[in-house]
Amino acid sequence: MVVDADARLPLAPRRSRITTITHERGHVHVEDLAAQFEDGGVTVRGDLAALGRQAKVRRVRGGAVPIEYPLGPRPFEEMPDVGTTTAAVARALVARRGLRAAGSQVEVAR
Repeated sequence: MVVDADARLPLAPRRSRITTITHERGHVHVEDLAAQFEDGGVTVRGDLAALGRQAKVRRVRGGAVPIEYPLGPRPFEEMPDVGTTTAAVARALVARRGLRAAGSQVEVAR
């Protein structure tokens, strides 16, 4: 049986358990798994990468989801452009008293 140098559990049982936990919870975070297995984040990231290559989980930023998990659009793809974001922040700040703000965009000045 192969054992990771930094792991408390042997490699195969740990990865099997990670796969099971991922499917039970629907999403796992690297930090949570590292704490649960008393391993470092590097070890867990390596496990998730290997499980992803084996199509047992789908690697996502900060963790993993079940392979059949439907992935929607990524949040950063839905973010408005800088001008729209700046205008939205400016509108939210209008009600605050004693606040001065400056901007170079016409939309922000409105």
